[in-house]
Amino acid sequence: MKIVFSRKGFDSQYGGIPSVIWPNSREMLSFPIPVKSPEQGYRAEQLSFKGYKLSKLLMDLEYNWTKPDENFHFDPMIQALLPENPPVGAFGQSGAALGHLKKNHISKGDVFLFFGTFCECYWEGDKLMRYSMMHPFHAIWGFLEVDSYIDIDPSQADVEDVLLKTYPYLKNHPHIQNRQLYKSKNTIYVGKKFGTFCYDESLRLSKHNFKKSIWELPKVFSGVDISYVKPAKVQKDPPRVDLATPGKGQEFILKDPNNGILEWLSLILVQKVV
Repeated sequence: MKIVFSRKGFDSQYGGIPSVIWPNSREMLSFPIPVKSPEQGYRAEQLSFKGYKLSKLLMDLEYNWTKPDENFHFDPMIQALLPENPPVGAFGQSGAALGHLKKNHISKGDVFLFFGTFCECYWEGDKLMRYSMMHPFHAIWGFLEVDSYIDIDPSQADVEDVLLKTYPYLKNHPHIQNRQLYKSKNTIYVGKKFGTFCYDESLRLSKHNFKKSIWELPKVFSGVDISYVKPAKVQKDPPRVDLATPGKGQEFILKDPNNGILEWLSLILVQKVV
């Protein structure tokens, strides 16, 4: 079994504002990233959370909306943002990031932990969402346990017909809609076990009072190897482990997790909301 820390959602490069921890319920909403033409995706008017359209939320939070007609890359598809959500979770990857997953043989039984940049929020006046005054931080917001994966070959003339006979619920997945843009490296990972979380301190990755790329994890992470992440520094009081993660990069892979990490993972996964 392998654990993949997978960076997804708005950040300083894509979108430019943090995703949100929903007031009161503490549910974590990761904003799908905006994409450039000709990539197809969902309009902000088509995606909604708890009755609020994504377009309203982004305007409330003063998103720099220079292209109101832009599309959003809804992936991984594990959030309740559509009127009818698929029966399985799905996550697409391509290019160098996919090459890293393939090199490490990510397959059945492996777990993606999706993390991103988040901030607490509150309601102001007549249902206007605002960010709380705090430093944004990295946190785990969702997961997908892999059952299988689909390699998509854009040169196959009947690729869509063949795929949709087996996976009809993936018709609007961005890695199928835009398969011609991804050339030969394009894969979708699917799984029946998936979900998102309500925020809890156990889901926070960033160390308090440090930049968000400095993570603080339980002591059980001491001595483990996570790809692209610098070696851990153990703190004695409290017994924690500091990790320096890269400013860029999408997939950080932990091979052969020890029993302590597996217990940490199981405690996180039982917190899922949907």
